[in-house]
Amino acid sequence: MNVTAKLAASNLVNRKTRSTVSILSVALGIILVVVMVGISEGTLIEHAKRTERIGADIILQPPGSSALFAFNSGVVPVKLSDKIERLPGIRAASPVLITAGSKVMGSIVLLWGIDAETYGQVGTGIKIVEGRMWQNPFEVVIDTVWAASKRQKVGDTMELLNRDFKIVGIRRAGDGGRILLPITTLQELMSAQGKASFFLVSCTSSDVLESVADRLRKELPGYLPVFSSVYTEALKENAVALKQFIAVLTALSVTITFMVILLAMYTSIIERTKEIGILKAIGASKLFIVRAIMLESTLLCTMGILVGYALSFAIKAYLNHRYPSLVVDITLRWMLWGGFYGMMGGIVGALYPAIRAARLDPVQTLVFE
Repeated sequence: MNVTAKLAASNLVNRKTRSTVSILSVALGIILVVVMVGISEGTLIEHAKRTERIGADIILQPPGSSALFAFNSGVVPVKLSDKIERLPGIRAASPVLITAGSKVMGSIVLLWGIDAETYGQVGTGIKIVEGRMWQNPFEVVIDTVWAASKRQKVGDTMELLNRDFKIVGIRRAGDGGRILLPITTLQELMSAQGKASFFLVSCTSSDVLESVADRLRKELPGYLPVFSSVYTEALKENAVALKQFIAVLTALSVTITFMVILLAMYTSIIERTKEIGILKAIGASKLFIVRAIMLESTLLCTMGILVGYALSFAIKAYLNHRYPSLVVDITLRWMLWGGFYGMMGGIVGALYPAIRAARLDPVQTLVFE
């Protein structure tokens, strides 16, 4: 190990409290990016995948909507179903009404209002593993993930939109919403009678998908047919709010790292003014001082990044155990980006203290109190 590395390492060891706080602060920035983006993207993509797995060929969205159709609840007339089903190449169409951001038992969840009969015709259907399908307006079916997460069973009561519903069935998870209820009931509770969020459309064969999409655009001007096979990519591409959220998190992460390293390095220089003066008096160059400060900052950031990665996976494990229905998708891409932003913030934050230390007058530093 060369002299510069030894000096940087010794400063970290001899100032344990400052080093620990700096490392944990850098780790916080990493966690903000890796975990928060993981939750946001994971939830979004998992929702898209479950929509894809319903088995419908086309998702018909209302005019002016993005792929985030869940936020355009109750704008599509259900009566369009007859017109859609009369088009050549279409086997069945099913309206779905979604209300976003409903808080149920401490969790934010999308409620899916469906027509049970047509819903089964457009896809693989609802596979009940316990109990039965609903028969009354205020009965619901939940999936196995929600049942396990909330410890709910057939016969329990749950409150949705200020009304009590009885759980009459538990279905196999993997497609559609976590909580399904009659579309007419959800329309009533949302004051959206006769409305839906989108249509699930099933075609007679895969060969007619393009022609059916063209007919839908022609017969229903402004409506957007999205092929289920590419829905996940379309959702990610059109998730403008998510992109802005990620940009804010990234900026916040870089800012935290920058400020922490700036403060840590600046304080370190004030504490070591005499030490730096002695180094310069015995021949240490400005470049040597800058390299020592920058290396110390790099070591702090590297350890902070590694600790941030470890804590991110620990948080993911805890959330998966505590909230099984919550998806945290920690990807290599965002781990690398988080590490890059953390390191860049640390390098920029250490630059001014390093230059200031290099410019110190050795004569004045030796009499510094």
